[in-house]
Amino acid sequence: MRFIVLLSAISFFGCSEPVPENIGFSGPGEPCDVTRVCSEGLNCRGGLCSASRGDSGTALDAGSEDGGEALDATALPVADAGLSHNVALTLTRPGRRSSIEAGQRVEAVVELRGDNLSDYRLRWSSDLAGEIGFDEVPVTGRVLRSISLEQNGIHRLLVELLWQDEVLASDEVLVGVCGWEVLADFQGEMPGWRLYGDASRDQRGWLELTGNQRTRKGAIYQVSHRIEPGDVRLAFRISTGHCDEPGPCSFDQAHAADGFAMNIWDVANEQELASLFERAQTGAGMGYGVAGAYGDFTGDAFHVEFDTWYNDSDGNGSHTDPTQQNHVGVTLDGDPGHSVAFAAVEHLEDNEWHDVELIIDGDHLRVKLDALWVIDERVAGLDFKGGYIGFSGTTGYYTNFHRFDDLRSRRSCDP
Repeated sequence: MRFIVLLSAISFFGCSEPVPENIGFSGPGEPCDVTRVCSEGLNCRGGLCSASRGDSGTALDAGSEDGGEALDATALPVADAGLSHNVALTLTRPGRRSSIEAGQRVEAVVELRGDNLSDYRLRWSSDLAGEIGFDEVPVTGRVLRSISLEQNGIHRLLVELLWQDEVLASDEVLVGVCGWEVLADFQGEMPGWRLYGDASRDQRGWLELTGNQRTRKGAIYQVSHRIEPGDVRLAFRISTGHCDEPGPCSFDQAHAADGFAMNIWDVANEQELASLFERAQTGAGMGYGVAGAYGDFTGDAFHVEFDTWYNDSDGNGSHTDPTQQNHVGVTLDGDPGHSVAFAAVEHLEDNEWHDVELIIDGDHLRVKLDALWVIDERVAGLDFKGGYIGFSGTTGYYTNFHRFDDLRSRRSCDP
């Protein structure tokens, strides 16, 4: 918003005292007038000597008009020792509510109108970033500043008009900084996470769920924090194959299985979570199968699975997969047979690292694998409840390594 500050000059006249003669130079904070000159390097402002102002920012003089939003000015009379301030301030850019990507800069513009503009300076700050810097005001009254906001979240960006150290007016906007927050990188200790079964942290910096051995079941869950219900955006990396070191690897994929999943359980506490893992089936159950053909669980859960073995309820499994190929799939409520979306992915089992991104926006479900959105569809009735997030994986007669790494979340940044 714009503020106008109007201060009336106040003069006092008398004849009882003679005008004193000049008795020397006044120092910092001492009175000054036409007979008492400030020492070198000081300026007489408001009847007191003060140092010339330094500045940590840069004011750029730009003459072009700006298309930002202007608000109605408000007059604020303020008493002052003999000075008259007549200046209006408007923060015209960015807009009142705006968002940027992490790493981008905010291009801010302030317009000032009034007298003796060079007497003032601007101070910039954010409630998340603290003090940002200062700008002198050029004679044109137009100040441009390029601002870096490092912290993700919603910033209250504030600009204040200063005369000496007094705030005469201010304006502010809300700026959302959108970026990824690392929930776990598995490089060292994992406070707040709990390992189950055969899962372990590889010293090389990732999570291994099963090892390349038969009839294994492992999981890890973040027990200190719950994913909030509603819209969500998560990212992580996966790798599955027969070779101990992620990367190019030759092996017989016909003898590789079973798969792994990212799971979010809406249960009351860690004890219920541990109980679910104990009941979850190996092999086709992928360490999360506790409903449908796999058990009697009734509740809300969400799963993104990476299936590398075709299951057929008429032959080698308790449920039938939606495709005979390796695939990325989304299932619900602890039932590997309750598939709501899937995509066949030929190269899923190549032992390489792959980037995964999940977006739930209402009933709109999207899953990205590397640079390709492999799932992008509406799921009727989808109501994401949130809960404890983690990963589970299994092997049966056939085996694979099952690796997860670099779990990240991205909060909403719209003010």
